[in-house]
Amino acid sequence: MSVETHHVTHQKTRICSCGCGESFHPKRRDQKFFNRKHYMDHYNIIIRKERNKSKNEVIKAISKNDRILKEFFHLYRKVKIATCHFNQLLVKGFDECYCTGVEISKEGIVECFYMFNFKYSINNNKINIEKL
Repeated sequence: MSVETHHVTHQKTRICSCGCGESFHPKRRDQKFFNRKHYMDHYNIIIRKERNKSKNEVIKAISKNDRILKEFFHLYRKVKIATCHFNQLLVKGFDECYCTGVEISKEGIVECFYMFNFKYSINNNKINIEKL
């Protein structure tokens, strides 16, 4: 004679809180997710994405600027420096508000701006781009 054991739970069936719509019988009173994978998916997709939203926007803008500088560096390069009009970069979507660093002279004047792979300086609406 075999004895079959059934998992008996007094908890009502719940819907997983990650948003997948899967129903489950909780093993604990406070269980909100079907399993750990569903909890981690919820954390990575919803919580972390929202928490890092502003940081991701800044990185995206700096990366875009870096790609634009790369494009113009290869188009207008003469030996180690490329020179073009600053307005050309602005038309491509360059956002001068974002950079990774600034070099300032002793007099307090901004000498150049840094990106991930390039540095640039602006003089009389002309931009000089140099690869790092």
